[in-house]
Amino acid sequence: MIPTLGNNDNKYHDEATRPEDKKEFYKFLFDEWMTKMQGNKALANDPEIKKTFMEGAYYRYDVTDRISVLALNTMYFMFNDDDESSDKVITKEGTQQLKWIEEQFKNAGDRKFILTCHVYAGSRWKGKQLFKTQRNEEYFALLRKYQSKVLIEVFAHDHLADLRYHTTDLGGIFPRISDDATLPKYFHNMFIAPGIAPNKG
Repeated sequence: MIPTLGNNDNKYHDEATRPEDKKEFYKFLFDEWMTKMQGNKALANDPEIKKTFMEGAYYRYDVTDRISVLALNTMYFMFNDDDESSDKVITKEGTQQLKWIEEQFKNAGDRKFILTCHVYAGSRWKGKQLFKTQRNEEYFALLRKYQSKVLIEVFAHDHLADLRYHTTDLGGIFPRISDDATLPKYFHNMFIAPGIAPNKG
């Protein structure tokens, strides 16, 4: 089981873990999700997983010698629609995580990645924004740049299933996002699976 942090898991709903709570809360989650869960011994015993988890509750798990899962904590990217000023709040943890994601892609060699998180980039099925504007732009720029490294993205948050794809062309009245003609117009899929919240039993 490869758990990721969602908007119902933090001390404050729809907020990233606050700096003063990180050490205690991430240690608690690591013990619950990794140490105590028998099937996750490989994750619990990996010092690099523990290091990045304690920094920001994100990590990489190597499924094979060619495929890895990047389990992201996108709570640091999330837009809180109850507080519009949250769009301008850019945390160092979010910046650090984006740099880490790019490092994984850049140093991957032949390795490919499955990306997973709870709250996904873009907008929900009714058009509601999920990430802060800047984080959306940064995240999608990384995906376009390293699209050949990503097999699929598997997300949750919505309590329904949805299959999407990325494109460099929004079509209609919208311009191409990239002028690089070598990029394919469409690339890997996003699967949004019905979310499971542990606090709902």
